[in-house]
Amino acid sequence: MFVKPPGPRHTSREIADGLEFHLPARRHLGIVIGLGLWLLGWGVGGIVIIVAAVNPAPNQEAPPLFVALIWFAFGAVPTYVWFWMLKGREIVGVTSSSLAVKRALFGWGREKQYDPAQVRALRVSPQTFTPWDFSFGLSFWGLSGGVIAFDYGYKTFRFGGGIDEAEARHIVERILQRFPALGKMH
Repeated sequence: MFVKPPGPRHTSREIADGLEFHLPARRHLGIVIGLGLWLLGWGVGGIVIIVAAVNPAPNQEAPPLFVALIWFAFGAVPTYVWFWMLKGREIVGVTSSSLAVKRALFGWGREKQYDPAQVRALRVSPQTFTPWDFSFGLSFWGLSGGVIAFDYGYKTFRFGGGIDEAEARHIVERILQRFPALGKMH
């Protein structure tokens, strides 16, 4: 008996004059569970700090403000990463007038729009490890990068961090069928 081929993780639809893709963030089960437990402990620590600040014990000073700020700082990024892995998605819109990429969490996020006349060589291109590239570290957490790349001016931009190469090939093929100029090298 054959193994059943996996289905797509993304969804797509036709829009007014183009295509729109919703690419879910990659979910690493171990990281989701581990961060969830870490955030639980972080939350308990925060409650202790707040209680100590509001109602200090006799002969004990309230914790300084920087303790609360450090506590918050050490929890903000892991909280964002945890929610990103659970509910984050990239929304990619391709029309004749724009290639737009939005990393959205609960519908919120900043959209970056690129002029399709300046987009070159849309392709599948797995990101290689570079220890000196800060953005590669973010791509491990799903916060940047991806397997779909395009050149824009003198820089390469990426998206599709939550999908595999096979799925990326399908997406790129659909885009290039509709907008073949995006694949040209000129």
